[in-house]
Amino acid sequence: MKTVIHEKEIDRKYHYLLSANGEAERLLFFDIETTGFSPKSNMVYLIGLSFINEEKKLRSIQLLAEGADDEKELLLAFLERLSDSSDMLLAGYNITSFDIPFLNARLQKYALPSIPLKWRDLFGDVKKLTNIFPMKGRRLRDIEAFFGIFREGDKSGGELIGVFFEYALHHGHENEKELLSHNLLDIQNLYPLLILDEIKKLFSPAFSVEKVILNDNDSISFSGSSGINIYSPFSIRTDDFLITFDENRIKGTINFSHCKMKHYLPDPTAYVYLIEEERIIPKALSYSLEKERYRKPLKEECYVDEEGDFFPVPEGFEDEAGALFGLLYKNSYKEKCCCIKKDRHAVSEEFLTSYAGLIVKSFLATKPSGRRTKSASQVRSPYSP
Repeated sequence: MKTVIHEKEIDRKYHYLLSANGEAERLLFFDIETTGFSPKSNMVYLIGLSFINEEKKLRSIQLLAEGADDEKELLLAFLERLSDSSDMLLAGYNITSFDIPFLNARLQKYALPSIPLKWRDLFGDVKKLTNIFPMKGRRLRDIEAFFGIFREGDKSGGELIGVFFEYALHHGHENEKELLSHNLLDIQNLYPLLILDEIKKLFSPAFSVEKVILNDNDSISFSGSSGINIYSPFSIRTDDFLITFDENRIKGTINFSHCKMKHYLPDPTAYVYLIEEERIIPKALSYSLEKERYRKPLKEECYVDEEGDFFPVPEGFEDEAGALFGLLYKNSYKEKCCCIKKDRHAVSEEFLTSYAGLIVKSFLATKPSGRRTKSASQVRSPYSP
């Protein structure tokens, strides 16, 4: 069995992850390479571990079997490394479904103890995001590409099985290099995926709008602090808004409409409908009128018309919008979409802070088929949430 140690500087664009993520320095990233999917008939031939050391560098340790007879020695070396890292948390990609059960099955074969550490599976975070942002797939390579991390000339784990068997026979340097290189990329590329913790903060947005600009085309632009910290910009978009996140900043444009809309009154029993005038009045004012002049109003007749500037309310967030901004308006009673009324000249930083938070939460709650996203490559980004 061989032990290979590699150390590299953390790319400067990822430095903020150390300060932004309190868990980063206690994560022990790992990945395994096997000769197949079934632990009953296949073996582990390579285990890679990666962590941030005291010098704030990414240190990687790879345990490579030189043949089938080395597996037990490899597993013992792995357990020894874990015992030296008892205060750490294992982290990997899809490890709950594959790596952990595979390793435990092979450990059991040699009557060795199971993996002693708790773990964090980054695949769970990715599953949530693939329901929000359009990703090509859920393989580790797809997620890496999504975040602007690209591999060149690297074989897949399946393609490397034959390389390992050839290496076990001849111990060729090129075969060894291929095996180690693939596994090293797997474990080193897990650290940048901690950006997932920043993106998850969007579910409870903490924006702070600092500047508001009224445009000539019935739209308002704004900028401010995003409350998250990312290493590459991305944008989210619907027909009503475009919002871009870049480092720890946010900027966006929101469309509104100047028109006449209806506010439907909540209690129709408090009004009567004047038949000739085709309008409602409070019931208290009807006692002096002849009964033939009025009747009980229908729900769709109990409204007041108002003209002004109206901002769209995301479907499903009507109650929250009403609590935040007051009365809601619609074009017709049966229409699902509603709006809030806000004079364009009175739009403040405080209003847009709350409103931007609301529409981003609604975006995250909507299936991708229900709205459009703007590819981040269109806003000078190497990846495209």
